[in-house]
Amino acid sequence: DIVDVTPATLKIGEVSAGLKYKESYNLEDLMKAAIVHSCNDAAYLVSEYAGKGDVEKFVEEMNEKAVSLGLLNTKYYTTTGLPTRNTGKPLDISTAEDMVKLGAELSKHSKYFEFSKQSSITIKDIHSGKESTFRNTNKLIGIYDGMDGMKTGFHRAGMFNIVATAKRDDMRFITVVFGSDNNKLREKEVITLLDYAFETYQKVKVSDTIKP
Repeated sequence: DIVDVTPATLKIGEVSAGLKYKESYNLEDLMKAAIVHSCNDAAYLVSEYAGKGDVEKFVEEMNEKAVSLGLLNTKYYTTTGLPTRNTGKPLDISTAEDMVKLGAELSKHSKYFEFSKQSSITIKDIHSGKESTFRNTNKLIGIYDGMDGMKTGFHRAGMFNIVATAKRDDMRFITVVFGSDNNKLREKEVITLLDYAFETYQKVKVSDTIKP
């Protein structure tokens, strides 16, 4: 799908893809920018487009989806995760447990990993051909063996956070780190958790069939 940049998108602050009014992008490019570089304007525009212009309705659908996935301690107020000073809305809330559940659901979609595993992505305005390149905010991509997602985050109330996943052979682990003082500590904690998981656990076949 082709998505036109709307005036409301220009008001979204913090990390952005620098989208300009009357530019148009492939929907996939916008999703890449949101996933890989945490571009808030791209995330907002995706939600606006998916919600057929009604972002508030889309937030309602996000919360309905969260309930259906068993995210019992998650509440969305925005589609960007930005703090109140940017949105005028209450802070979005969740827990590490809920983020693991969400990450497990996301892991079912191979298309997501086509984007998230890239060290950088390039998006292009369809009209002018202008290209913009963004680096992955997950600095462990290409560094830690098997790392291929998922999402970093930061604001002053929540500090440095990450949901990170790595897969080796046929085993995938998902780690969640909240409230780190800086991104280096965030990455160190992820490595510690994943090293422990890969060194400690193994996948075993217990049965060819499951009988009632």
